[in-house]
Amino acid sequence: EIRVDTSTAPVEESYALLHRFQLPVIQEESERVDTLRYSWQRLLELVRQVQDHLIEIQADFKANLLENVTAFHNDLDDFYGDYGAKGPMAPDVPPREASDRLVVYQNRFDSLWRRHDTYTGGEELFGLPVTEYSDLVRIRKELVLLQKLYGL
Repeated sequence: EIRVDTSTAPVEESYALLHRFQLPVIQEESERVDTLRYSWQRLLELVRQVQDHLIEIQADFKANLLENVTAFHNDLDDFYGDYGAKGPMAPDVPPREASDRLVVYQNRFDSLWRRHDTYTGGEELFGLPVTEYSDLVRIRKELVLLQKLYGL
């Protein structure tokens, strides 16, 4: 803000000198310089309004994020339980069925991973501690390896 203020003053002074000594100046440039400070002030006012609006709505979005993260934790707990008991790496599962389960669990995982990215970004945005999901990362690696295995 200060940098713009200090850089517009010399431009305005230069054009004032050009006008005072009646040197030729393109009319369009002269008009732009005349409205430069006014436009800058309007922009600053708009910035203040938007900032005030964001401050007003921040609390609602933060509360919504925290609710969604709690629901996400519950969904992850369900997924972890299902994956361990009925996933593609469950004991005594034939390869064909394991491959079919891999597709199902990969789809569920992809949905959870998108939510993970969204909520992690939200936590960063609001300056909250970013939750680590080590089991989700582990399952991601397992699914990648299983995809490679069954893709052979």
